[in-house]
Amino acid sequence: DLHSFPTRRSSDLRTSHDDVFIVASSEQASGNVVFKAVSFSKNWLPVMTVNIAGGLALLLFGMSFINKSLQKAAGHKFRALLTSLTSSKFKGLISGFFMTALNQSSSATMLLAVSLVSAGLLSFFQSMSVSLGASIGSTITGQLVAFRLVNFALPIIALGYLISFLSGGKRFSEAGDAVFGFGILFFGMKLMSDAMVPVTLNPVFLDFMTQIRSPLFGILLGVVITVIIQSSGAVVGIVIALAASNVISLSQGICLALGSQVGTCITVVLATVKLPRNGKRTMIWQIMQQIIAVLIVFPFLGCISVDGQGAWLVFVKWFTETFFFTEDIGRQIAMSHTLAAAVNAVILLPFLKYLSS
Repeated sequence: DLHSFPTRRSSDLRTSHDDVFIVASSEQASGNVVFKAVSFSKNWLPVMTVNIAGGLALLLFGMSFINKSLQKAAGHKFRALLTSLTSSKFKGLISGFFMTALNQSSSATMLLAVSLVSAGLLSFFQSMSVSLGASIGSTITGQLVAFRLVNFALPIIALGYLISFLSGGKRFSEAGDAVFGFGILFFGMKLMSDAMVPVTLNPVFLDFMTQIRSPLFGILLGVVITVIIQSSGAVVGIVIALAASNVISLSQGICLALGSQVGTCITVVLATVKLPRNGKRTMIWQIMQQIIAVLIVFPFLGCISVDGQGAWLVFVKWFTETFFFTEDIGRQIAMSHTLAAAVNAVILLPFLKYLSS
């Protein structure tokens, strides 16, 4: 009963005619009803678009800056490690994982592998396990975002600059630049996440998102977005931000993340157009193993269900609750992204010799 609430003069609510003031939610607390309200500009769409574009630019710049900093610090060692640590399938998997986790770009790792294969310094068979490891390593960005490190973006930026400024050696300076790049990446994610608040309250957009229930459509949408942005890590970060804002569901987020893994192959495809046969084989394998990962998970998104939910969703929820003690949707999407790549590697690794022929 609204009459039971204390009244306030309209002059107490200081909002301009250009603002929209709405009740976002209400909840019962200690016998009282607590309303949470949000106010934003009527011109929220262009403002949101600009803020998201700026946040995305910072995110992509951060990823590129990390990659360049680490290449300067140990780029020659990356090449040496890749050629020396691929004597077995397991070592190739590990080297691909760590290289990609460090440089934040599976495309960069695969382009290095393709160049080594084309130069005859790495066999096509050796590059196959590196590709599987790179796919797992590329999911680390999503994991970092899910740890809510975006809330510490500015301290991380300050720390990175301090390390770079005070270090006497070139390596420590480049390491500081890499930390600085991570801070920029997280700051970009925070800008995008904050900019999406009006979307979470827009009924037209929310109705549209509820209509997207097909896993196949979600995967294809993830492919298209990643082809445009050219970074699966960035797309997964955006997906986690959308899910955390209740714009998309867990199922939609998982499908978009799966599609991002396939879409990120476009960089390798474009780079290998004029390379020799073995270079092209490495590119084809990169695409094939990403598609196989999607095909492994796809039946469990809806066709095979448990208690009315896709079996993969149930598994991801159980895994996250059991090992991370949380039901956070961002963590669930990040874990799905990692688990899909890991399961794919476990299944394909024993058959690489056969598949290489």
